[in-house]
Amino acid sequence: MQNKALVVIDIQNDITKNYKNIINNINAAIDWAFSNDIHVVYIKHCGDNYDYSPYRKKDKTDLLKIMTVFYDSDAVISNADEKIITNDINACIEKSPYLEGYVCELDGEIAGYTMLAKSYSTEFGGLSIIIEDLYVNEKYRGQKIGETLLNYAVNKYKSSAAIIRLEVESDNARAINLYKKLGFTELPYKQMKIVAKKAAE
Repeated sequence: MQNKALVVIDIQNDITKNYKNIINNINAAIDWAFSNDIHVVYIKHCGDNYDYSPYRKKDKTDLLKIMTVFYDSDAVISNADEKIITNDINACIEKSPYLEGYVCELDGEIAGYTMLAKSYSTEFGGLSIIIEDLYVNEKYRGQKIGETLLNYAVNKYKSSAAIIRLEVESDNARAINLYKKLGFTELPYKQMKIVAKKAAE
């Protein structure tokens, strides 16, 4: 049974000259907690308790539901089937060297999730982190859950990765504005693909 947790109290409304150093220390502590399979409890000033953690076995059913909603949405061109989504979830739980998944939970319900894929960038000469999925349950939107999940991914790898990338539909203005706010810039590339082998086979 999990009997340890790192508790982070939201300080986003606090003003201090050491704000950046405090945030960096908090991010380092969260990174340490995740690497040691310790849950992170996020407490907002309004009193809502958010639990950020890596994918867990108990999350499988809820993750399958929420990921299916995401992959059936207009945000994704290729809809993944249940076998592929299940493989993705299992890869994260089993600590694949290529894929990581994190959830934000509120009152026992998954409010949002993200998945990160790892590869090597020959263009930038180092580790490439691709933010494959970022989704927030509709009823929890507007509470900065997506921003917090994305910030965690960026802060976890900004000192070790050569590049952090993501994809976004060109007409998704809300998402684009969020990504730009967090420091992302557009790449002048058009992506092309060959589906060589389905992961679910």
